[in-house]
Amino acid sequence: MKVLRYSAPRHAEIVTVPDPTPQSGEFITRSLFCDISAGTEMGFYRGTTHQLNTVNNAQGNFDDHANAMTYPMQSNNPGTWWMGYSNVSEVSAVGSGVTEVKVGDVIYAQKPHKTVQIFSANEPWWKVPAGIDYRNACLTALTGIALNGILDSGIRLKENVVVFGCGMLGTLVIALAKRSGARVIAVDALPQRLEGASKAGADEVIDLTKSADVAADVYALTENRGADLVIEVSGNINALSTAMRAVACCGRVVCLSFYADGAPALNLGREFHYKHINLISSQICNLNPALLKWWDDDRRTRTALALTHELNVKQYVTHYVGFEALPAALEMIDKHSSECGAVCVDYSK
Repeated sequence: MKVLRYSAPRHAEIVTVPDPTPQSGEFITRSLFCDISAGTEMGFYRGTTHQLNTVNNAQGNFDDHANAMTYPMQSNNPGTWWMGYSNVSEVSAVGSGVTEVKVGDVIYAQKPHKTVQIFSANEPWWKVPAGIDYRNACLTALTGIALNGILDSGIRLKENVVVFGCGMLGTLVIALAKRSGARVIAVDALPQRLEGASKAGADEVIDLTKSADVAADVYALTENRGADLVIEVSGNINALSTAMRAVACCGRVVCLSFYADGAPALNLGREFHYKHINLISSQICNLNPALLKWWDDDRRTRTALALTHELNVKQYVTHYVGFEALPAALEMIDKHSSECGAVCVDYSK
Protein backbone atom coordinates (compact mmCIF):
# COMPACT_ATOMS: atom_id res chain seq x y z
CA MET A 1 0.00 0.00 0.00
CA LYS A 2 1.00 3.64 -0.35
CA VAL A 3 1.25 6.03 2.59
CA LEU A 4 2.11 9.68 3.20
CA ARG A 5 5.48 10.51 4.73
CA TYR A 6 6.85 13.77 6.17
CA SER A 7 10.64 13.45 6.11
CA ALA A 8 10.90 16.99 7.52
CA PRO A 9 8.66 20.05 7.76
CA ARG A 10 7.30 20.95 4.32
CA HIS A 11 8.84 17.80 2.80
CA ALA A 12 6.07 15.34 1.95
CA GLU A 13 6.28 12.24 -0.24
CA ILE A 14 4.39 9.08 -1.05
CA VAL A 15 6.09 5.81 -0.09
CA THR A 16 5.16 2.14 -0.47
CA VAL A 17 4.93 -0.25 2.48
CA PRO A 18 3.60 -3.84 2.76
CA ASP A 19 -0.16 -4.32 2.73
CA PRO A 20 -1.68 -5.29 6.08
CA THR A 21 -3.38 -8.67 6.55
CA PRO A 22 -6.52 -8.81 8.69
CA GLN A 23 -6.20 -10.86 11.86
CA SER A 24 -9.05 -12.15 13.98
CA GLY A 25 -11.35 -9.24 14.85
CA GLU A 26 -9.93 -6.98 12.13
CA PHE A 27 -10.98 -5.86 8.66
CA ILE A 28 -9.32 -4.09 5.73
CA THR A 29 -10.65 -1.24 3.61
CA ARG A 30 -9.48 0.56 0.49
CA SER A 31 -9.64 4.34 0.60
CA LEU A 32 -12.04 6.18 -1.70
CA PHE A 33 -11.97 9.83 -0.58
CA CYS A 34 -10.39 11.89 2.18
CA ASP A 35 -10.47 15.57 3.10
CA ILE A 36 -7.17 17.40 3.63
CA SER A 37 -7.22 19.41 6.85
CA ALA A 38 -6.16 23.02 6.32
CA GLY A 39 -5.80 23.53 10.07
CA THR A 40 -4.29 20.87 12.32
CA GLU A 41 -2.80 18.89 9.44
CA MET A 42 -1.12 22.00 8.05
CA GLY A 43 0.49 22.65 11.44
CA PHE A 44 2.27 19.29 11.29
CA TYR A 45 3.13 19.71 7.61
CA ARG A 46 4.69 23.11 8.29
CA GLY A 47 6.34 22.03 11.52
CA THR A 48 4.65 24.83 13.46
CA THR A 49 2.20 22.92 15.64
CA HIS A 50 2.62 23.15 19.40
CA GLN A 51 2.33 19.35 19.75
CA LEU A 52 5.90 18.99 18.45
CA ASN A 53 7.23 20.49 21.67
CA THR A 54 4.46 20.09 24.24
CA VAL A 55 2.52 17.24 25.86
CA ASN A 56 -1.06 17.35 27.08
CA ASN A 57 -1.02 16.28 30.73
CA ALA A 58 -3.70 14.53 32.81
CA GLN A 59 -5.21 17.88 33.80
CA GLY A 60 -5.67 18.90 30.16
CA ASN A 61 -2.84 21.44 30.33
CA PHE A 62 0.15 21.58 28.00
CA ASP A 63 3.66 21.15 29.39
CA ASP A 64 6.83 22.02 27.47
CA HIS A 65 8.57 18.90 26.22
CA ALA A 66 11.30 19.26 23.59
CA ASN A 67 10.90 16.87 20.66
CA ALA A 68 7.63 15.44 21.93
CA MET A 69 7.05 14.43 18.31
CA THR A 70 9.77 14.24 15.69
CA TYR A 71 10.24 13.80 11.95
CA PRO A 72 10.16 11.63 9.95
CA MET A 73 6.55 10.58 10.43
CA GLN A 74 4.34 8.37 8.29
CA SER A 75 0.59 7.97 8.05
CA ASN A 76 0.84 4.22 8.76
CA ASN A 77 2.68 4.69 12.06
CA PRO A 78 0.54 3.56 15.04
CA GLY A 79 -1.29 6.48 16.62
CA THR A 80 -0.60 8.90 13.76
CA TRP A 81 -3.92 10.76 13.67
CA TRP A 82 -2.67 14.11 12.34
CA MET A 83 -1.92 13.11 8.72
CA GLY A 84 -5.53 13.13 7.56
CA TYR A 85 -8.58 12.25 9.64
CA SER A 86 -11.72 12.21 7.50
CA ASN A 87 -11.58 9.05 5.40
CA VAL A 88 -14.23 7.21 3.40
CA SER A 89 -13.27 3.68 2.38
CA GLU A 90 -14.72 0.38 1.13
CA VAL A 91 -14.34 -2.88 3.03
CA SER A 92 -12.15 -5.26 0.98
CA ALA A 93 -11.31 -8.09 3.41
CA VAL A 94 -12.72 -9.30 6.72
CA GLY A 95 -10.92 -11.34 9.38
CA SER A 96 -12.49 -14.10 11.43
CA GLY A 97 -14.94 -13.08 14.10
CA VAL A 98 -15.98 -9.83 12.37
CA THR A 99 -19.72 -9.66 11.80
CA GLU A 100 -20.36 -5.91 11.90
CA VAL A 101 -19.23 -5.31 8.31
CA LYS A 102 -18.94 -7.26 5.07
CA VAL A 103 -16.93 -6.83 1.89
CA GLY A 104 -18.36 -3.95 -0.11
CA ASP A 105 -19.61 -1.89 2.84
CA VAL A 106 -18.51 1.77 2.76
CA ILE A 107 -17.52 3.38 6.03
CA TYR A 108 -16.41 6.75 7.38
CA ALA A 109 -13.68 6.97 10.00
CA GLN A 110 -11.01 9.32 11.26
CA LYS A 111 -8.21 7.50 9.48
CA PRO A 112 -5.03 9.01 7.96
CA HIS A 113 -3.95 9.38 4.33
CA LYS A 114 -3.10 5.92 2.97
CA THR A 115 -4.50 3.70 0.25
CA VAL A 116 -5.35 0.80 2.59
CA GLN A 117 -6.78 1.04 6.10
CA ILE A 118 -6.87 -1.63 8.82
CA PHE A 119 -9.55 -1.59 11.53
CA SER A 120 -10.24 -3.45 14.69
CA ALA A 121 -13.95 -4.08 15.01
CA ASN A 122 -14.17 -2.14 18.28
CA GLU A 123 -12.63 1.16 17.12
CA PRO A 124 -14.87 4.07 16.03
CA TRP A 125 -16.23 3.91 12.49
CA TRP A 126 -19.60 4.55 10.87
CA LYS A 127 -21.30 3.03 7.84
CA VAL A 128 -22.08 5.61 5.17
CA PRO A 129 -25.87 5.44 4.65
CA ALA A 130 -27.18 4.66 1.18
CA GLY A 131 -27.73 7.80 -0.87
CA ILE A 132 -24.92 9.86 0.65
CA ASP A 133 -22.34 10.86 -1.94
CA TYR A 134 -18.89 9.73 -0.78
CA ARG A 135 -17.51 13.14 -1.77
CA ASN A 136 -19.85 14.65 0.81
CA ALA A 137 -19.14 12.00 3.43
CA CYS A 138 -15.39 12.66 3.41
CA LEU A 139 -16.12 16.15 4.78
CA THR A 140 -17.78 14.74 7.91
CA ALA A 141 -14.95 15.77 10.25
CA LEU A 142 -15.08 19.40 9.14
CA THR A 143 -18.87 19.43 9.28
CA GLY A 144 -18.64 17.97 12.78
CA ILE A 145 -16.40 20.83 13.93
CA ALA A 146 -18.95 23.35 12.62
CA LEU A 147 -21.77 21.43 14.30
CA ASN A 148 -19.88 21.40 17.58
CA GLY A 149 -19.47 25.17 17.36
CA ILE A 150 -23.18 25.64 16.76
CA LEU A 151 -24.03 23.43 19.74
CA ASP A 152 -21.55 25.28 21.97
CA SER A 153 -22.93 28.65 20.85
CA GLY A 154 -26.52 27.94 21.94
CA ILE A 155 -28.03 29.81 18.99
CA ARG A 156 -31.58 31.04 19.58
CA LEU A 157 -34.26 31.74 16.98
CA LYS A 158 -33.83 35.07 15.16
CA GLU A 159 -30.59 36.02 16.91
CA ASN A 160 -28.16 38.27 15.07
CA VAL A 161 -25.09 36.11 14.48
CA VAL A 162 -21.83 37.39 13.01
CA VAL A 163 -19.30 34.93 11.54
CA PHE A 164 -15.72 36.15 11.17
CA GLY A 165 -13.87 34.14 8.51
CA CYS A 166 -15.59 32.58 5.51
CA GLY A 167 -13.25 29.79 4.54
CA MET A 168 -14.63 26.27 4.33
CA LEU A 169 -15.28 25.98 8.08
CA GLY A 170 -16.82 29.44 8.31
CA THR A 171 -19.06 28.67 5.35
CA LEU A 172 -20.35 25.54 7.09
CA VAL A 173 -20.94 27.53 10.28
CA ILE A 174 -22.97 30.06 8.29
CA ALA A 175 -25.08 27.32 6.71
CA LEU A 176 -25.78 25.68 10.08
CA ALA A 177 -26.49 29.01 11.81
CA LYS A 178 -29.13 29.75 9.17
CA ARG A 179 -30.66 26.30 9.74
CA SER A 180 -30.79 27.15 13.45
CA GLY A 181 -32.97 30.18 12.75
CA ALA A 182 -30.39 32.95 12.99
CA ARG A 183 -29.91 36.10 10.93
CA VAL A 184 -26.31 35.81 9.77
CA ILE A 185 -23.76 38.51 8.93
CA ALA A 186 -20.52 37.24 7.34
CA VAL A 187 -17.17 39.04 7.55
CA ASP A 188 -14.15 38.41 5.31
CA ALA A 189 -11.68 40.20 3.03
CA LEU A 190 -11.86 37.91 0.00
CA PRO A 191 -14.63 38.45 -2.60
CA GLN A 192 -14.85 34.73 -3.46
CA ARG A 193 -15.32 33.82 0.18
CA LEU A 194 -18.00 36.46 0.70
CA GLU A 195 -19.73 35.11 -2.41
CA GLY A 196 -19.59 31.62 -0.88
CA ALA A 197 -20.97 32.99 2.38
CA SER A 198 -23.98 34.44 0.56
CA LYS A 199 -24.47 31.14 -1.23
CA ALA A 200 -24.46 29.38 2.14
CA GLY A 201 -27.22 31.66 3.42
CA ALA A 202 -25.60 34.79 4.90
CA ASP A 203 -28.15 37.64 5.03
CA GLU A 204 -25.49 40.35 4.93
CA VAL A 205 -21.77 40.44 4.20
CA ILE A 206 -19.10 42.87 5.35
CA ASP A 207 -16.05 43.26 3.14
CA LEU A 208 -13.04 43.98 5.36
CA THR A 209 -11.29 45.77 2.51
CA LYS A 210 -14.13 48.30 2.25
CA SER A 211 -15.13 48.70 5.88
CA ALA A 212 -13.69 51.52 8.00
CA ASP A 213 -15.10 50.01 11.21
CA VAL A 214 -16.52 46.47 11.20
CA ALA A 215 -18.05 46.81 14.66
CA ALA A 216 -19.86 50.01 13.61
CA ASP A 217 -21.14 48.21 10.50
CA VAL A 218 -22.46 45.36 12.65
CA TYR A 219 -24.29 47.79 14.92
CA ALA A 220 -25.76 49.56 11.88
CA LEU A 221 -27.06 46.23 10.55
CA THR A 222 -28.62 45.25 13.89
CA GLU A 223 -30.65 48.35 14.82
CA ASN A 224 -27.76 49.49 17.00
CA ARG A 225 -28.06 46.38 19.18
CA GLY A 226 -24.82 44.66 18.22
CA ALA A 227 -24.51 40.93 17.60
CA ASP A 228 -26.15 38.53 20.04
CA LEU A 229 -23.46 36.05 19.08
CA VAL A 230 -20.16 36.20 17.19
CA ILE A 231 -18.44 33.03 15.98
CA GLU A 232 -14.76 33.62 15.22
CA VAL A 233 -13.44 31.20 12.58
CA SER A 234 -10.65 33.19 10.93
CA GLY A 235 -7.81 32.31 13.32
CA ASN A 236 -6.76 35.97 13.33
CA ILE A 237 -6.36 37.34 16.83
CA ASN A 238 -7.27 40.84 15.64
CA ALA A 239 -10.60 39.45 14.48
CA LEU A 240 -11.26 38.22 18.00
CA SER A 241 -10.64 41.70 19.38
CA THR A 242 -12.99 43.13 16.75
CA ALA A 243 -15.58 40.45 17.60
CA MET A 244 -15.68 41.73 21.17
CA ARG A 245 -16.42 45.23 19.87
CA ALA A 246 -19.14 43.95 17.53
CA VAL A 247 -20.98 41.82 20.10
CA ALA A 248 -23.73 43.29 22.25
CA CYS A 249 -23.42 43.82 25.98
CA CYS A 250 -23.68 40.41 27.72
CA GLY A 251 -23.36 38.71 24.31
CA ARG A 252 -21.45 35.54 23.41
CA VAL A 253 -18.25 35.17 21.42
CA VAL A 254 -17.39 31.61 20.36
CA CYS A 255 -13.79 30.90 19.38
CA LEU A 256 -13.83 28.07 16.87
CA SER A 257 -10.32 29.02 15.77
CA PHE A 258 -7.01 27.78 17.10
CA TYR A 259 -4.63 30.70 17.61
CA ALA A 260 -1.35 29.05 16.73
CA ASP A 261 0.76 32.06 17.68
CA GLY A 262 -1.04 32.66 20.95
CA ALA A 263 -2.78 35.97 21.65
CA PRO A 264 -0.20 38.63 22.53
CA ALA A 265 -2.29 41.39 20.95
CA LEU A 266 -5.62 40.38 22.51
CA ASN A 267 -7.13 43.26 24.47
CA LEU A 268 -9.07 42.00 27.50
CA GLY A 269 -9.03 45.31 29.33
CA ARG A 270 -11.87 47.14 27.59
CA GLU A 271 -14.89 45.55 25.88
CA PHE A 272 -14.34 42.08 27.34
CA HIS A 273 -14.48 43.42 30.89
CA TYR A 274 -17.04 46.21 30.64
CA LYS A 275 -19.53 44.49 28.32
CA HIS A 276 -19.67 41.30 30.43
CA ILE A 277 -18.89 39.19 27.36
CA ASN A 278 -19.23 35.43 27.55
CA LEU A 279 -16.11 34.16 25.74
CA ILE A 280 -16.53 30.49 24.77
CA SER A 281 -13.88 28.08 23.49
CA SER A 282 -15.23 25.42 21.12
CA GLN A 283 -13.11 22.37 20.29
CA ILE A 284 -14.24 19.12 18.68
CA CYS A 285 -12.97 16.82 21.45
CA ASN A 286 -15.21 18.48 24.05
CA LEU A 287 -18.70 19.91 24.31
CA ASN A 288 -20.77 21.87 26.80
CA PRO A 289 -21.31 19.28 29.58
CA ALA A 290 -25.01 20.19 29.72
CA LEU A 291 -25.39 18.70 26.22
CA LEU A 292 -23.25 15.58 26.50
CA LYS A 293 -26.09 13.37 27.75
CA TRP A 294 -27.84 13.85 24.42
CA TRP A 295 -25.00 14.80 22.09
CA ASP A 296 -22.34 12.14 22.56
CA ASP A 297 -19.63 11.56 19.95
CA ASP A 298 -21.69 8.94 18.11
CA ARG A 299 -24.72 11.20 17.71
CA ARG A 300 -22.61 14.18 16.67
CA THR A 301 -20.79 12.09 14.04
CA ARG A 302 -23.98 10.59 12.66
CA THR A 303 -25.56 14.03 12.53
CA ALA A 304 -22.53 15.53 10.80
CA LEU A 305 -22.55 12.69 8.27
CA ALA A 306 -26.22 13.35 7.50
CA LEU A 307 -25.61 17.10 7.26
CA THR A 308 -22.92 16.61 4.62
CA HIS A 309 -25.71 15.29 2.40
CA GLU A 310 -28.36 17.82 3.41
CA LEU A 311 -25.98 20.74 2.80
CA ASN A 312 -24.36 19.09 -0.23
CA VAL A 313 -21.00 20.19 1.16
CA LYS A 314 -19.05 18.95 -1.87
CA GLN A 315 -20.19 22.14 -3.61
CA TYR A 316 -17.52 23.94 -1.56
CA VAL A 317 -14.68 21.68 -2.73
CA THR A 318 -12.33 23.54 -5.06
CA HIS A 319 -9.79 20.78 -5.76
CA TYR A 320 -9.76 17.00 -6.06
CA VAL A 321 -6.32 15.42 -6.30
CA GLY A 322 -5.05 11.88 -6.71
CA PHE A 323 -3.10 10.31 -3.85
CA GLU A 324 0.21 10.67 -5.71
CA ALA A 325 -0.47 14.42 -5.99
CA LEU A 326 -1.10 14.82 -2.24
CA PRO A 327 2.36 16.34 -1.51
CA ALA A 328 1.75 18.98 -4.18
CA ALA A 329 -1.72 19.64 -2.74
CA LEU A 330 -0.26 20.19 0.73
CA GLU A 331 2.21 22.68 -0.75
CA MET A 332 -0.64 24.44 -2.58
CA ILE A 333 -2.68 24.82 0.63
CA ASP A 334 0.42 26.02 2.49
CA LYS A 335 1.30 28.70 -0.06
CA HIS A 336 -2.08 29.61 -1.57
CA SER A 337 -4.69 28.96 1.12
CA SER A 338 -6.78 31.95 0.08
CA GLU A 339 -7.38 30.29 -3.31
CA CYS A 340 -8.57 27.01 -1.79
CA GLY A 341 -11.91 25.89 -0.47
CA ALA A 342 -11.96 22.28 0.64
CA VAL A 343 -9.24 20.13 -0.98
CA CYS A 344 -9.90 16.40 -1.11
CA VAL A 345 -8.06 13.26 -2.17
CA ASP A 346 -9.81 11.09 -4.76
CA TYR A 347 -8.05 7.73 -4.59
CA SER A 348 -9.40 6.71 -8.01
CA LYS A 349 -7.30 9.40 -9.74
